Amino acid sequence: MIFSENFLYHIWDGQHISNILLTKAGTKLEIIYQGRWNTGKGPDFKDAVIRIEHKVIKGDIEIEKSCYNWHTHKHDENPEYNRVILHVVYESRSKSNFTINEEGERIEILTLQNYLSQDIKKLLTRFTAKYSPTVKHCNFFGGLSNDQLISILGNLARTRLERKMKRFAAEHYFNDLNQILYQGIMEALGYSRNKFQMLLLASELNINKLKEYYLQGMNLKELTAIFLCATGLNLNLTPQVRKNLNPEEIYNKQEYYIGTIDLKWDLFRIRPANHPANRLIQIAPLIFDSLSNPLLYKLQKCFSFAGHDLSIGEMKKRLFNIFNPDDGSLFPCSRIGKQRIWGILINIFIPVLILFSQNQGFKDLEKSVLKVYFSFSGLEENRLIRAMKPFLLDSQYRLINSKAHLQQAIIYLYYRYCQHHNCDLCKNNRSELLAEM
Repeated sequence: MIFSENFLYHIWDGQHISNILLTKAGTKLEIIYQGRWNTGKGPDFKDAVIRIEHKVIKGDIEIEKSCYNWHTHKHDENPEYNRVILHVVYESRSKSNFTINEEGERIEILTLQNYLSQDIKKLLTRFTAKYSPTVKHCNFFGGLSNDQLISILGNLARTRLERKMKRFAAEHYFNDLNQILYQGIMEALGYSRNKFQMLLLASELNINKLKEYYLQGMNLKELTAIFLCATGLNLNLTPQVRKNLNPEEIYNKQEYYIGTIDLKWDLFRIRPANHPANRLIQIAPLIFDSLSNPLLYKLQKCFSFAGHDLSIGEMKKRLFNIFNPDDGSLFPCSRIGKQRIWGILINIFIPVLILFSQNQGFKDLEKSVLKVYFSFSGLEENRLIRAMKPFLLDSQYRLINSKAHLQQAIIYLYYRYCQHHNCDLCKNNRSELLAEM
């Protein structure tokens, strides 16, 4: 049977497996959140949440055809794989019930072959992996009316939103929603090259730890100095920023956080505006203010209107002011642009607020947040939207860029199918969505 590991990634990503699972060692296993598909180096899925027996743990997932690939690919010598909590393989002919990482720790093994859903088994029997990096044609958008396109992409946009909610719900096992919002903002400000580093920073200097420092008297400049100096980013400041902030002097005088956080920043040829040092200076006032005025509460107020008559324009104004308060707290040249804020709204705030609304039974808030998601105007084009342009009519491309949720659907398509050229699976999904109309 011929298939690629990419097909196994799709099985795992879609969780086309049984709900009742046992590891190779016979341990009861539950997949709470399958993790985020990792398009960079390292384990295949990041930040998954699973329950082994009665213990909930968070970490990475590595997926391979065989147990032997772990050794063949030298994962047992690579510390990047030490956060792997589950080794998922299609088949296992090894006598060992565990995989061993670089630190000598045992990792449970799940053999997918034993737990595939019936539909996936049928698909697997006829699936032959196709990979053609020179593909210049795509049938997904062909022959669709605008109404059909909006309907199909609307379904995919809702799926992408639900997957984000599932991720944050899994994270909620370990952190409250204010910490999750904080982590989400920091990750977003790291962009593709430093998002994991920014996420680790938010985990190390978490909200509870920062609140303790705040109650002990930490001020905004001290928080900013801690962000910069503890991470080594103070070495990358421009002369103007250094003159206005002088972080080393402030850091050496404060007594709240002493030490260094080794985050291995990727700073090669990075644009000055996107430099993590600049982003930390920009976001520090919001983080500092949230230590006394929780961000979740402020976001609720953004969506609260008399008589439930939501004004998206007014909501945007309120949200912009949260990031860029006109109270003198911002450092010179440290405003966060609207497009970055709107991206954080769509990708972080909206799924977390819907999750909060559902947990609390706040139906009016949930309705308002969903209205914003499906009504919000298009965001700034990114490389993924542009990558899909050759497969779209000009009218379709303009339509998609008119609404943020339609752009989200395109991003979902790209990451789920196009990036790995899984055209057969994509075509099958299109047929299912058209049949539901």
